[in-house]
Formats: sequence, structure tokens, C-alpha cells
Amino acid sequence: MKSTLERSSKPNKRSQALKSILQKQGLEHIAEDLIDPGIQTTGPANSPRLVSFGAGSVIQSHGQTNIAQSIELFNQLITKELARAASGLGIDEAELQAWVDLQIEAPAKTILILLRMMQSLHLDPLSEEIGFSQYEDGQWQVFITIEGCSKLLNQHPQFNGLHFTQADTLIDGLPEWIECSIYRKDRDVPTTVREYLIEVKGEKFKQNSNLALNRKVEIYYEKVPTKKIEKEEVKKEPNSFVDRVSNAKVGDKLVLKNLYFYNRSGVFRPESRPVLEELLAVMKNYPKLKIEIQGHICCQLGTDVEDTAKVRALAVYNYLIEKGIEVKRLTYKSFGSTKPIYKIPERNEEERNENRRVEIQIIEN
Repeated sequence: MKSTLERSSKPNKRSQALKSILQKQGLEHIAEDLIDPGIQTTGPANSPRLVSFGAGSVIQSHGQTNIAQSIELFNQLITKELARAASGLGIDEAELQAWVDLQIEAPAKTILILLRMMQSLHLDPLSEEIGFSQYEDGQWQVFITIEGCSKLLNQHPQFNGLHFTQADTLIDGLPEWIECSIYRKDRDVPTTVREYLIEVKGEKFKQNSNLALNRKVEIYYEKVPTKKIEKEEVKKEPNSFVDRVSNAKVGDKLVLKNLYFYNRSGVFRPESRPVLEELLAVMKNYPKLKIEIQGHICCQLGTDVEDTAKVRALAVYNYLIEKGIEVKRLTYKSFGSTKPIYKIPERNEEERNENRRVEIQIIEN
């Protein structure tokens, strides 16, 4: 079988692009005729000579005799890395070569970086797990997609879930920032990444002289509380959540009313903040209280395919841990749609809202 990595005998856009680079470096005379790679002119030592470049040739001055050789070596390096990447990921080499050939505008250096990252992270660009993009400043950057990040997280043996939170303040109806906490089984404190809307949109964002610093996220770690958690003052109004908890017995279940999430996710909506803060205050005021956080969904019978109920119960669990509640006082569980308040399919939106809920069960009080 003929190797798919052999060069075409016809001119291609990548060769033309590389020629353009040489022109910018001072080679103003580019031969338009296709000249056999083995042919070169003879003459005085200080005269220009023809060297092969892709499917064509360039006139090269004596002081730049190594440029074409360097480009050739670099192309050979890309060829080797492409073969290794295809073999390591178990994908068809011809398909990967075709994908690379379509990236006409991408610099060879960026392609080389991507091929090496493919091997080190075991990510496949054909499955849209990794790629690259050009910024407005002209710089190229390899990036990992959502699919790639999910793959890396889920295959890590210590991965123990994600928790998303967002700012209460809104800009054009969107949260000022959103952050993601990544939990590990072998660590007590999560790694938290925050990104600001103004940086994503690029509005009024002051450029740093160091361009690399303009493309960033902020990573910080929360300290584990070492002192005793202070009690917070809570109003014990009749039939309030605080009142219901104080009167609850072991085994009782209490619905967290007005707790809302964005569709099919574990991201709290801004209006859920008072409910979370009230639950936190109760946990701080009743230090012997232990609960199980239970997630439920509506509308569908059978398996919770997207595990939405579990993700939402875990979001409440992670919120309380982040705020200093001890892990030993909390557990979480998903019931999917197996314990609806109203029979599925529901008759109206009110019944769906009742079935779609997070509740707590008193384990110890």
C-alpha cells in the first residue's frame, strides 16, 4: 500500500504558505516554475542558487542555505510524530493525515505541539477531544475541548465529582463569573477554577503586555477551617425550614423548596442562594444533625440516563462541605424517578416541579 504520508507532486497551499514565510525573511524571488528537486544551478560561491521547496523551488542566497533543509527536517519530524500519534491512539493514519492536511492556516509548530499532546494525553482530534485556534492577536493555541476534559477527568482513578457555582451579580442577564470545583478521593480540599464573563466576552478587558497572561483562569485553594464553626442566628418561625428541622425525627424527610438548577445540570440558579444559606445555617446551629441529601427527577420513567438527580444531590453536598460542614455529617443519594410524589407522566408543570426536587432525610438529630 502506498504511504499516505508521501508528498504530492502537485503544489499545495501549505507549500505556498511556507514560501510566503521565506519571502518575509528576505527571500523576495520565488520561482514560479516547478523545477526538479535534484536540479540546482552552478556558479560562483557567492551567487544565489536554486533549492527544492515542496513541489517548487526557491532562489536562495548563500547566507540562507540552511532554511530549506531546516523546513524539510521539521516536516519529517511532523511525519514521524503523526505516525506515532495515530498508532498510540489506535486511529487510522490516513484519516489523521487528511485532518492535518486540512489545517492549511495552522503553523507547523502548532501542529507538532498538538501531535505530541495527543500522545501524552491520549486525546483524539477526530473525536473533537483536542484542537487548536487562532486568537485575535494572531497567536495560535492548542486547547482541550469539553469532550477531552471529560475524558481526562473520568478516567482518573481519584476523580470524585464536580461542583459549579456562580456569582449573584449579573451582566446582561449572565453571571459575572462561574467557577468549577474539582474533587478528588485522595484530597479533602477541591481545586477551584474561576472564569469571568468580561474576559470571555473581551469587553473592557485590559490587555497585558505579556500576551500569555491574557488567556488565563484563576486557580485558588480554600483553606480547611481549623477553628470551631460559629453558630449563626436563625429565625425559628412557625412552619419554617428551621422549625421543621428542629421538630423532625430520625427518618423524616424535608423538601428543599425553591431550590432551582439550570436545565439538566447541577449548577444552582441565583434564586437558590437563600435556600442554601438557610440549610447551611441549620447545619451550623445543630452540630449533632446528620442528613442524607436525596435527589429526584420528574417526567421520565426508568433509568436517570444523565444522572441528573445524583449530580444535584452532590451539588448540595459539595456546597455544605465547602462551607465547613464535616463530611461525616453528610451523605447523598439519587433516587432518579423511582419515588415520585405524583404519578409519572405528570399532568401539569406544577406536578413536575413537585417531583423534580432535592430533599434531606434526617439520619441523626
